[in-house]
Parts: sequence; C-alpha cells; structure tokens
Amino acid sequence: MHLCLLAAFLSFEVHADKSVTEQSSTYQTKWALNSLGRSVAECTLLYRIAKRRGLDVHWVIATGVVESGLNPDKVSSKGARSSMQTYRKYSACGDCHLRESGAMIADWLVRDYGHCDGAARYNAGPRGSCEGVGGDYARRVIRTYLKLIGHELGSGCN
Repeated sequence: MHLCLLAAFLSFEVHADKSVTEQSSTYQTKWALNSLGRSVAECTLLYRIAKRRGLDVHWVIATGVVESGLNPDKVSSKGARSSMQTYRKYSACGDCHLRESGAMIADWLVRDYGHCDGAARYNAGPRGSCEGVGGDYARRVIRTYLKLIGHELGSGCN
C-alpha cells in the first residue's frame, strides 16, 4: 500500500522537521528497522477503519501522522492513547479501540467545523480554532492531508 508507505515517511518528516533522506545512512537504517514497519501497519489499520466506517481515509491518516507519528503505543503527557491520541472518556464508540474512536471524532469534527477548525478542535478541544489554540497543529494536519491526496492523484503535491 503506497499510501501507508508515504504516510510513514511523512510521520518522520512532521515530527523531525526534515525528511528521512536528509539523515545519515546509519540513522535511515535504524529508523527503517525500528519504526517503518510499525508505522505502515498502523496506517493500514487506520485505512481499514476509515473505509469500513465511511470516513475520509486521507484525513484520518493525516491526523494519525501528526498526532503520534503513527505510533500505536504513544501515550501523551495528559494520558491520551493510541496513534490517534484519544481518551477513553471521550470515546465515540463505547468499547471500540481508541484508534477507531479517534478516527471517527477527527472525521466528525471536519464535517461539523471544516478542515482547519475541525483539526484545531481535535487537538485543543472546544476552544480550538484555526486562528487560535490548535491552529499550528491544524495547519500541519492539512499539509499532511494535501500531500497524501496529491500522492493519490499523482500530482506530487508538496
């Protein structure tokens, strides 16, 4: 799945502020051995969830890239968990996996508030807005989203 391979590379870029290819060959090898497979596998799970639930696949994956670098074991300093950095108390689907709940919430917020404000609210809660709290985060998700869509369309959009 080319989309998930790209998403894995973007997860590195988003969190390191440079591409994997700008790193030493030793670092590239270490990253590939430790993170690449895990990120592709997590992306594949998010892809399947989004398809099954009728969610925007690219948006869900872009959110996972920015939230956690597609790391399913990530736990934030405030206790948010999974690649989607979701809290059990805000679960959208009862006892489903947190990645699935996060995918649903990310998609719903975009439908209700648009891409920028929806992403900002995903990050900062109800007070999030594109021009305020969560705005920088929202722009990172949108850039990632556009790269994923550009790849799918074959435009090479950066």
